[in-house]
Amino acid sequence: MMRIGIEKSCARLTSAYLSGENPRAQSGHSGDQKHWAQARSLIADAVDHNGAFLDIGCANGFLLERLVGWVTAKGHCIEPYGLDFSGPYRAPSFS
Repeated sequence: MMRIGIEKSCARLTSAYLSGENPRAQSGHSGDQKHWAQARSLIADAVDHNGAFLDIGCANGFLLERLVGWVTAKGHCIEPYGLDFSGPYRAPSFS
């Protein structure tokens, strides 16, 4: 019974994400680029050395793509990995 509920939720989320008109919307954000970058670029501030980075629930991998650039601009290097539960996003986002 629980599995059916999870599958329905997954299907609804996937449908909502895929209907987005841009990468931000397809990664679960409805705001503009400036607000998206302000809110998420803070993650790069926490990266203080080179290494792997795992985004669980990565959707389309847009955050990982941007994070690589932000971290590189700080002089560090990350190897991005993404994991998502929904069908279209199950393939690794990067790496």
